[in-house]
Amino acid sequence: MRHICLFVFLLINLACSHKKDQTKEYPIQNLETRYSDSIFNVIAFGSCNHEDDDQSYWNVINSFSPDIWIWMGDNIYGDTEDMSVMAAKYGMQKENEHYASFADSIKIYGTWDDHDYGVNDGNRTYPKKEESKKLLLEFLDVPIASKVYNRPGVFQSYVLGDEGRKVKLILLDTRTFQDPLRKNITGNPRYHKSEGDLLGEAQWQWLENALLDTTALTLIVSSIQFLPENQIYEKWANFPNSKRRMLVLTERFSHNNLIFLSGDRHISEISYLPQEINDLTEITSSGLTHSWEDCDEENNLRVSPLITQTSFGLLKMDWGQDSFRLKAQLISTTGEILYTHDLGEFPIR
Repeated sequence: MRHICLFVFLLINLACSHKKDQTKEYPIQNLETRYSDSIFNVIAFGSCNHEDDDQSYWNVINSFSPDIWIWMGDNIYGDTEDMSVMAAKYGMQKENEHYASFADSIKIYGTWDDHDYGVNDGNRTYPKKEESKKLLLEFLDVPIASKVYNRPGVFQSYVLGDEGRKVKLILLDTRTFQDPLRKNITGNPRYHKSEGDLLGEAQWQWLENALLDTTALTLIVSSIQFLPENQIYEKWANFPNSKRRMLVLTERFSHNNLIFLSGDRHISEISYLPQEINDLTEITSSGLTHSWEDCDEENNLRVSPLITQTSFGLLKMDWGQDSFRLKAQLISTTGEILYTHDLGEFPIR
């Protein structure tokens, strides 16, 4: 009897110890923003990944020693209202030996685009958005105590790095609240411009609050392209009111050194928009397992080559005492550095 009591006592102690460890892991601001003591020097990002295609490219990404990975959408190709199908596809991706090994060694953040949302070119009319949201957050290992579980959509923000070298990561949700577009089935343009909204008022208010933080660098992740307007597919320019509103915010919060990251297109490129108060750069990185190899579309804001092979992106920060230098690279999934772009030197505020 004494042995049984001792065994029960040990089990209770073990359970309590485990709970304490879980509480310690993410103690700050109810998980909306988590700080890390480490310095972030390399950020890797990408999009458009067929879960049943070869995944050995994760070993290539890992060879560049990134500090974090950002999924920018189409993390799997779900395209279903059957959540058992969606869950199985996430499971296939997460259990892949190459990805699993990569995920074990790095912190992963992310948002969704349309195919992992559940439907091609999806918008707020998709009926399974809440069920799909749960699967995405589980795939990303977002702790259950995070605020994102208690509101519609998957938008999130994080502050990474130590004091004086903080990087703000803003992950937008361009699907949950998107008003339906008017499509032109006859060809060009594929989409008519709409006066509808892309983010929804609750997300707009949240974004303004997220931008109040003063950080050395702020990365705004939008699954669809923000700056380019020549292409005929999904883009912020299809929602002119939303694009104007975002541009106003970028001027208001220009002191945060804003950079846009996007995916979706199955091509990679860097776009640049000069403005009166601050200039904007957008790095599009897409796709990881498949690409638009014969693409030749125009982009009057493009400052890089048009990358039409499978690739991922890197941001590299060279931190100084009062400033840092930022470089962007577009790298093939075989490890070839396709283009390096020096974004310049930025003050640390």
